[in-house]
Amino acid sequence: MFKIYEKDYKCLRFLESKADELLKFYLDTKPEEFEILAGWNVVTQYQYNSDTLIGINEIFDEAIEISKEDGVFIAILSYSTIPVGNKTVFHTHTHTHPLFKRLHLNLQTNDDSYLEIYQNQIPWITGKTMVFENPNYVHRPVNNGITDRINVIIDLYECKSVPDDEFNTYLNEIVGTKKEELEKRGLI
Repeated sequence: MFKIYEKDYKCLRFLESKADELLKFYLDTKPEEFEILAGWNVVTQYQYNSDTLIGINEIFDEAIEISKEDGVFIAILSYSTIPVGNKTVFHTHTHTHPLFKRLHLNLQTNDDSYLEIYQNQIPWITGKTMVFENPNYVHRPVNNGITDRINVIIDLYECKSVPDDEFNTYLNEIVGTKKEELEKRGLI
């Protein structure tokens, strides 16, 4: 259902090796978050075609450069938090592009934080990138613990590039917000 992503892309291994630094950056800078779904906070740190998000996080910038060597296309890198005592609504990660993957790199978790898929409780694995076997699985993250659950969301295409019209479709389907709203928020 939800497992460690086994493709050996250097950009993902690099991000995993920097998990502690990514967590420290997030905790030290406290970037402005916005709530996407009840109980789920997201702050985008990199987005393709967004000059305003370049240079915010040097680790993300380096991962983007490494991804070009891997021959993959990273569309978005975001921090995702589930605060203590929260759970989100059930949702899916549906997208039309067959090479799209939504990956989760856990930076901080606790014994009472997990991903719920069809009444199964799947624990997070800190420092590992995980992926859904099927993006249509209805799921929700739950955090009943004493610390926030913090992930990096990596929206990755297993190809070198994606045409702009496909990228705009992705923004509407995956992000769930119209491009104009993202522009208003300064995210693109």
